[in-house]
Amino acid sequence: MTALLEIVHEDKACILGTNAQAVAGSANTVYGPMMALSVIIPDEVVAALRLPPRNVTEEIKKELAVHLFAEGLLPEASACRLAGLSRLAFERLLGERKIAARYSAADLDADVQTLAGA
Repeated sequence: MTALLEIVHEDKACILGTNAQAVAGSANTVYGPMMALSVIIPDEVVAALRLPPRNVTEEIKKELAVHLFAEGLLPEASACRLAGLSRLAFERLLGERKIAARYSAADLDADVQTLAGA
């Protein structure tokens, strides 16, 4: 069974720019508020994943989120949404993969302020 992974942003607009620009990563590619992306995964790749068909899409989304976060291409909050995980669950997944979460001094200060007010 060929898997189709579709990622659709909620704001319902469209990609502006050509596919060639997007693939090439052109600095001139402009994206509207919504971006729909479909990836068709060949049968042999899905079979090689050794996942039950009902879990393929969720697992690929997690893998994509982890990779994009690790490469610094996606902030943690967006990666959590893509992966369909809470922040704690996503950070646990990062820890299992030995990927450091980015936690700045400003993040620490904000957490201290929040806890001080609680």
